[in-house]
Amino acid sequence: MSRSGFSIAVLLAVCVCLLPSQVSASTIAGGFGTTGYIVVTDTTMTFSLIQGGAANEATISSGTGGYTSYVADVIGIAPLNITTETVGGSTSYSDPFITIPGTSPVETLDITYIAAGVDPSTDCTAPPAVGQTCTPLIPGGSPFNLENITDPLGGISTNFSVAFSGTVAGGSAVWSGTFSGTVNGESFQTLIAQAGSGGVGTTYSGTFDVTVVPTVPEPGTLLFAGAGALLILLGFVRRTKTA
Repeated sequence: MSRSGFSIAVLLAVCVCLLPSQVSASTIAGGFGTTGYIVVTDTTMTFSLIQGGAANEATISSGTGGYTSYVADVIGIAPLNITTETVGGSTSYSDPFITIPGTSPVETLDITYIAAGVDPSTDCTAPPAVGQTCTPLIPGGSPFNLENITDPLGGISTNFSVAFSGTVAGGSAVWSGTFSGTVNGESFQTLIAQAGSGGVGTTYSGTFDVTVVPTVPEPGTLLFAGAGALLILLGFVRRTKTA
C-alpha cells in the first residue's frame, strides 16, 4: 500500500470511531436477588427486612455482573398500592421502586409495568385441594399467581409469585423481577380471606435482571458526523493529489 493509501485508510478508521455509538451503557448491568418480609392485603404490598423490622427495606442475597460486590447490602424498596397503579399494563408509579445506596451514582429501579396474574379464578373459592391455582378477582386486577401445594406436615401450603418490570437510571437500562415465596400451613383460599381482613405476612425472595438498552443516535447527529468525516477525507485526498 502507498503512503497516501495507508494514510487514507487510517483517516477513515479515525472518522468511523468518531461517529456516535449505538449503545449506551447503564450504570450497572447484571442481576441480583433479594430477601425480606412482605405483608399483602387486597390492594397493597409492603416490605421490610424481617417481620416487625424496618419498613421499606430488603437485603441483596446474591449478585452477578456489576452487582457481585453488593451481597448482604441493605436496599430500599417502596410499598405498592394497586388501587393507584395499573395491573397488566403500563403504570405511572412515580417514586423509585428499588434504591441501591451503595452504588455510585445511586442506582434506582422504576416500575413501568406490573404483570397481571395468569392463573384462572375458578379455584379461588373452591374447597382447598393440592394442585389448585388462583389469581384472585379484585377490582383493577391482581398481580398474584397462587398455587396450593402439599405442606411438609401433610396439609396444604401456598406458593405465590408476582412479576414487575421497568427502567433503570432514567432509561439507560431495563429490568425485570419476580417476587416469590411459600406460606406454610395455609391454603390460598384461607390467605385470600386473611388478606381482605387485615393482611398476610410471610418471607419472600426476589430475582432481578438488569439489561443495557441499545440506543440509536438521532438521524441529524449521525448525518452531521458522517458529513464532517467525509469533508475531512476529501480535503486530505485533494492535498495529497496536489503535493
